[in-house]
Order: sequence, then C-alpha cells, then structure tokens
Amino acid sequence: MVKLVSYASGSSRTGALLSYQSRQGQVTLEREDYSEVRGAEAVQALANEWADASRYRAPSKDVLSLRLKPESFVESDAVDAALRQGLSGHRYAWTVAQDAAGHQRIDIVMTAASSRREVLETGKRGRSYRVFDTPRSLGGLGRRLDEAFDQSVDMEERGFAHGVEGAARYLSRLTSGGRDEAHLSDGTMLRGHEANLATARSWKRHMRSQEQRDVAHIVLSAMPGTDKAAFVSAARATLETEFAGHVFAFALHEDSKHVHVHAVVRLTSDMGRRLRPGIQDFKRWRETLALKARERGIAMEATSRFERANPPSYRLKDIRRVEKGIASDRVRQRVEAVRTGAVHVPVREEGKRRALGAARGWNEVAAISSQPVPEVAAEPGVLRLYRAERPGKPRSPAPIFTRDRAEAVGIAQRHGGTLGYVDVRPADMDQIKPARSQSASIAGTGGAKRFVVSRELADTVRPLPQTALETAKVLEFRRRSETAVRLMERKDQRGAREQDSRTKQRDDGPQGREPQVSVASAETRLVELIDKFTKETSDMANLDVMKASFADMDEQMEIIKKHLPSDRQLQIEALHGKLRDSQARMLAIQEGIEKNRGAVEGDRFVAPVKYEFRQFVAEERGAVIRYVTSKDAGKQAVAFTDHGDKVEINTWKDREAVLAAMQVASQKWGSLTISGAESYKGLAIELAAEHGFKITNPELQEKLVAANERVARQRDAGAGIAPGAVQKESPAEVPGSPQRDAATQAPIIAEGPAATQSESAASVPITDGNKIKPADRDRASTLAAMRAAAEKWGSINVNGTARDKAIAVELAAEHGFKITNPELQEQLTAARERVEERRRTEAERERKVAGFTDGSQSATDSDRRQASPEPNAPTMLRSDAEITVNLEVVRERTEAEAQREIRQADRSSAMHERPFGGGGDDHAYRTQSEAASAIRAERSIEQNPSRPIPADINQSPEIERQRQAQQELLNKKQANRQAEGRKDKERHKPKHRQ
Repeated sequence: MVKLVSYASGSSRTGALLSYQSRQGQVTLEREDYSEVRGAEAVQALANEWADASRYRAPSKDVLSLRLKPESFVESDAVDAALRQGLSGHRYAWTVAQDAAGHQRIDIVMTAASSRREVLETGKRGRSYRVFDTPRSLGGLGRRLDEAFDQSVDMEERGFAHGVEGAARYLSRLTSGGRDEAHLSDGTMLRGHEANLATARSWKRHMRSQEQRDVAHIVLSAMPGTDKAAFVSAARATLETEFAGHVFAFALHEDSKHVHVHAVVRLTSDMGRRLRPGIQDFKRWRETLALKARERGIAMEATSRFERANPPSYRLKDIRRVEKGIASDRVRQRVEAVRTGAVHVPVREEGKRRALGAARGWNEVAAISSQPVPEVAAEPGVLRLYRAERPGKPRSPAPIFTRDRAEAVGIAQRHGGTLGYVDVRPADMDQIKPARSQSASIAGTGGAKRFVVSRELADTVRPLPQTALETAKVLEFRRRSETAVRLMERKDQRGAREQDSRTKQRDDGPQGREPQVSVASAETRLVELIDKFTKETSDMANLDVMKASFADMDEQMEIIKKHLPSDRQLQIEALHGKLRDSQARMLAIQEGIEKNRGAVEGDRFVAPVKYEFRQFVAEERGAVIRYVTSKDAGKQAVAFTDHGDKVEINTWKDREAVLAAMQVASQKWGSLTISGAESYKGLAIELAAEHGFKITNPELQEKLVAANERVARQRDAGAGIAPGAVQKESPAEVPGSPQRDAATQAPIIAEGPAATQSESAASVPITDGNKIKPADRDRASTLAAMRAAAEKWGSINVNGTARDKAIAVELAAEHGFKITNPELQEQLTAARERVEERRRTEAERERKVAGFTDGSQSATDSDRRQASPEPNAPTMLRSDAEITVNLEVVRERTEAEAQREIRQADRSSAMHERPFGGGGDDHAYRTQSEAASAIRAERSIEQNPSRPIPADINQSPEIERQRQAQQELLNKKQANRQAEGRKDKERHKPKHRQ
C-alpha cells in the first residue's frame, strides 16, 4: 500500500512531522543521499533547512468584504432578492445601515468561490466561478451586482482573507463582535459571537481554500511477516524512482503488525520542478512499489480498491466522530464497512464500469491460475518434506516439516505464509527425527508424518511455486467482485421496476392524485414499524436518540396512512394516537432519568478503554463502554457509562458505582467536574475527601474542604491507640474510614494460605483471607504490607492499578522482595538497575560533597557524656552546610522529574495509551494527575528548598522518594538545631564550686 497522508509547510509543521516520523529523534532517519539524521536537534535542523529552501507562496484568498452604496434607497426584501441573483452560488452574510451622511450602505462578507460553473459552448460545464483580487474579476462582480439591483451600485472592496479564521474575523467585524444581527444567504439570521465561528466553519467546504505545501507525508506498507530489510530496500528504490531530484527522508516503523515506512518528500525539486500528486500518480506509486518488492523476493501486486471490491476509506475526522458518539448513520456505516471488509456495491456509472471490468479480469486470472504448475519431482530415494513459514514468527532452532504437502499448503493459506521444501538424501537422514508425538520411524513402516529437521538442513529450504495459495487469493477476489456485480445488477433491476411502477400509476391514475402502493406492502411496513417501536426502544441511548427515532416513526406512519384504504385509516389513526401517547410517556420518563442522572466530566475527550473492577463488568457498545453490575435472578443493570468526554452514572445512589466511575474519570482526566442532583454531589464530595479525588467545581470547594477536615478527624480518632494499651482495631473497621476496592485502590499482596491479622499500628496491613492489603495508598503502607507478605510467604504476587504496581516494583527493588508477576519482571529488573545506580551515585556524592563536622563529635566518650548528660540525646549526623547542599540537589531532581513527567503525560494522552500497557516502548505511561502532582511539588520548593513538599496521593514513586529525602534532611536539620540548643544551654549553665 502507498498512501499520501498529509502535507505540511513551514519549519514548525515540517519539524512536527519529522519529529513524529523519527519518534522524537529516537529513530534514525535515512535521507536520499544515504546519510542519516540522528537526534531531535538534527531533525529540527533538517526541517529548518527544507523550510528555508522552499519558495513562499501566499495562501489563497477565500473570503472578501464588500460595501455597496446604491444610487437610490432599496428595501430589505429587494436587497435580499438582488443579492440572491448577483451572488448566486456564493455563501454570504449582509447588513443594511446608513452612513453619517444618511446614505444607504450594504456591507457584505462573501466566499470568493461559487458553486456555479461556467457553461461552455459545447453544453458541458466548465470551471467554477471564483472572484479574484484583480481589477478584471472585481469589475465582473460589480457588473453582476448592477444588473441584480437594476441600478448603478458603488462597490468598495474592503479586503480579502484566508480560510475559516479570516471568515470568522470578517463576520465578527460585520456583526460588531456579535452585538448586531446579519442576514445569511440561506435566509436565516446570524446572531451572537459564537454563531460567527460556526458560520465560518460551515463555509469551509465551499471556500476551496489552499495553503502552501512544502513537504508531503507518504506511507508505504506491506503485509505482516514481510522481510524488513527487503521491504526497506524496496521502499528506498521506490522513492528514488518516483521522486528523483527531490530530497526526502524516511524511517521504518515496527509498532504495528504491518511493516511500514514513513517518508517525507520535499515537493519542490532542486531544479524548481514542483510535484502536484493526483490519482494517476498514486496508482503509479503502487505499481512501482510492487515491482521493486518483487525484484527483492517479496510477493506483492498493485491492486485498486475496485479490483478488491473494498468500500471507500473513511477520513480521520470520521473515526473521531464515531469515537465521540456524534457521527451520523452514514458515517457510522462507512466506518463499519471498512472495518468489516464489506463488499462495496458501486452506485455511479464509472464505478459500475470498473466493477464489471474487475470481475472479468479476475475470471481470466483465475482461469490462468487454475492451470497446474508442475513441481520438480524428487529423486529416487530422497524424502521430500514441506514447511509453511508463518509471518512474523522467529526462526525455530528445530523446525518441524511434514511429508503431507496438502497440510503445509493449508497452514500457509490460513496464516498467509510462504511454502518451502527440503529434499533429505539418505546421507542426511541423521539430521531429521520424528516429531515427539509420533513413534514411527522412517525406516520400516514409514508411518511418520512430521519430522524435526536440524537448523543446518532447514537452511537449505527452497521456495515452492505457490499455485494453490495464489489461486485461493485470486478466487477470493473473484468471489468479491462477482458479489459486487450481482448486488449491483439486483439493485438496478429493483430500481427499474419501481420506476416502471411509478410511471404506470402516474399514467393510469387520476390527475393530481398521488400514486397508490399496494395495501399488502403498507400493512407489512406497518407491522415492521410497530415491531421496531416495541423491540428497539430499549437500545436507545439517550433522549436525543429517542426523539429522533420517534420523529422518524411518526413520519413513516403518516406515509403508511396515505397508502391504506379509507376504512383502515381510522383504525390506524387510533393506533397512531396510542403510539404517540406511549412515546410521550417514554420521553417524560427518559427526561426525568437524564435530569437526575449523575455525571463526571473532564476537560478533554479521552477515548474510552476498559478498566477491571470486581463488582462491574465492562462492555463495549459502539464508541462507548458500559459498566454493568449483576442483579438478582441473573438480570443486569448499567451502573455507569464512559462516553469519552464524560462518565455518566445511572445508579448514582449506589456508593460503589459512583466510586468506580470517579476512579475511571480520575484515570482519564485527573481533575473532575461533577454535575447532577444535590444528593449525588454530596456523595461525590464524600468520596473525593476519602480517596483524594480532585474536584474542580467552584461551588463545591467549601463543602470539599469541610469534608476533608471531617475525614481527617475521623482517621485521627480511629487510629486504634489508647494510653497504656493498644487496641487491635483494623483501619477497615474504623467508622468513617474508606473501604478500598481491591482492584482499583490498593495493591493486593496474594499467593499464600489463609492469613490472620496481627499488626497493631495505624498502618497495619489488612488481612483478607489469603490476601494482604495496605491500609492506605502511600509508600509506607504498601511497604508494611509487602513486608508482612514476604515474611509469611516469601514470594508475593501484586494486583492493583498501574500506579500501585509501579510503587510495589520500586519497593521490591529497594528492599529485595521477590515478586512473581510475569508481566512485572522486566520492570523489576529495570528498577533494580536504577536502584543500584542511584546507590552508587549517592555513595559518590557522599564522598565528594564538602562539609563541616561538629567539634564535639571528636571528643571522647566521657567528654560527650559530660556535655550531654541525657543518655538518648541526638547527635548531628550532618552539618547545616551539607544539608543545604543536599536540599538543593533535591530541588534540582524534583524540577527535572516534574518536566519529565509532564512530557510523558502529554505523550501518553496524545497516543491514547492504556494504563495497563505501561506506555510505549520509548517512554513510561504517565497520567495527567501524576504530572499535575509533580508540578505542585516543583512549585512548592521553587523559591525555598527548605519548604516541605506536600504529600499527594497522585505523586509518582520518584516524586514521593524526593519528598521523603527532603523530609529526612529537614528532620536532621531540626535535630541539629535541638542539639545546638542543648549545647548552648549546657555551656551557659552556672558551674557549681567544688
């Protein structure tokens, strides 16, 4: 496949395109002269070089502003009629006013392009009308307006603008920023500031706007399993052939099943020749790539969409509309057709001709492919073994071959692989042995079918003519093309019959009377409509969908009533009345449900992904994800729904449902906006105080502060400690303490026999059967739980969110715990390497950092005992100078980490990564809430390194580590001050005479 993805111009947009192509400088770009571009700085330098070398071309002039002054006064209705005639085919807005001298003036903002076309002498349509910024073109516009107003009109051209932005600016000037009203070409009124931008956007298609194009972004791709080196060579050869004289850069991407090359080509050659790619160019590019690929041993053919009977592709904006749930039925059908590979039935005459040609061509190819290709027979005494290589699979050190050719062909057909064979001579029989599942040997019965072949012998495999494989593919394309032709003919025949029926009824029926359809068809349509109402209303998503569906039903009912006999119309009218009453009741119920339904909204659209909960099951329903809870008798109910831009809560009185919905929203946006009934908002505030969610509603901030204080008091009162005794009360049993979901709030340390609770401190882990849960989400509680689990079972298994697992991995690397999760082993190894590196760095820093020591520390033990009579008096482990230096180090590390997490969060959000995947290959997954917490930590110590970093539940492990390091340094500094105070007190204490 060869696809032209986009264009770019200027150093910034070209740099962004090259940066994406090079994965922000992580992937090496290869240029047309075989030189390489490495690193982000080199990529930006290349973008600047290309932008400087490109000749500047001004953007198109798409919108113009006019002022007309007619000789005599014209009424508003006459102005409207004249503009409709003079500006036919243009989109425009206009106002009428009087100037200071009392003369009438008409201000107009219009598109330069018109939908009207010139009519040539041959009768064919010519090019479209367009007003250009030239005296000749403007003069022609003035003459058309004079004829339309039937009088001389003074026309003043007040400027041209480009694109939607220019149109919005001119419309805003016309309406005085939305304060005045204006007439539109479609007869409606333009009111308000927001309407200016909406109108400008609606004109976009009619502007035929053009911008400067410096480079083109082209993607070349191949089937899964294609040899990477051979395909890169074929891609380079294609670029060198098609873009000779042009500079380009390309890179191989391997982040999907299909191997693909991203190329950026400068459109202007060194000789000044400029590329203007069209449909024929795209076809030639595909043919060139297929030719170069075949020369390098890659089976590739250039086929068009019509030859494969594939539906037309959708645009990027279409898939975004589907994901947001705002796409029309037509857009959804187009996207679904491409995803499912539906057979395309053309409608236009050109498409029909190409479909018929494709069907005839595949029939001819199938006839040729079906002819048997003789396979070279094996020599006497030689055993021939076959093997199908699956695409994308690594080479096996001991591959298995089969004697059954049909079996190998079947595997190759199912997986799209290649077929090969080896001839095993008698001298090479020691290099093969029967597969483990078979007991027969080559000698004797000869019953063995599959054999393990040594790698040395397998390397001599020779490709087999893939007549069977190619024939299967050809037959598939022939079947699709024939299906398209058959459906096309059936559709044409049905349309012809309907046209004949309408013509006959019009000729035979009375004049002025609408044609009648059969009573049977009207009755059938009535049954279908009632069935649709009774069975499909339960799947209607919201109030808007219900209103639209009911309006369509009413329209269909009116059509059906016209085509039924008069004696049946009264009966249908009564039935339609009952139907309307049912619809009204359903709309009222749904309106009440949506009015009271709770919702959590974010600041942007984030594509819904599935999250795992213990009590809810995630189900994909189109572009949304519903979380369903089980009820009694096997029934299910929707608890909440993730729409991408908001999370809607159906059962907003259910505490668990609201908590789970807020957890999903917090993972998506970090900060939450709550909307719904007051009782729902109260529950949301309570959960936010207990679990640390950030709510942005201004009207709820006072309630949130009060709830936080109340929860803090309850936690302090329920710590389980009393003077003289320790109460063995678990935090999970303390009134007011939050119950945390095992799958979403705190990691679970599992894999062990039934455990009993034995800890007594406030951060004691919670034992739940064979699981140990931390009492809170902070590192200290997680560490206590992991210690308890390690003492009990030795090896532990960690469950929970991505953040919980990241904390557990860091603690395991620091404290030597053994984690058995297979998916965490690579992260654990990397964490151990970071810990070792950090320890080495800190050891080096301890040896290098200059500082001062207290003189009292060099005194003898007896002197220290005399100077500090208290047996447990603290000693100064570091001087204040050392502490100050290390606090500066903490600030620098915190600032660097905050910047890194901001970049990671932006990248994760832009790439719509899932938190369970751990991010991309070149960066870690980072939520926006973690990045925001890092920013707050950075700002807290930006001016004063001694200012404590506030604790935050959303802090990443690295920021949490810096906070703890700062806290230790501040504690040591405070201990130093206390020791100094005691020494001063001892020094100034009056001495007693002996």
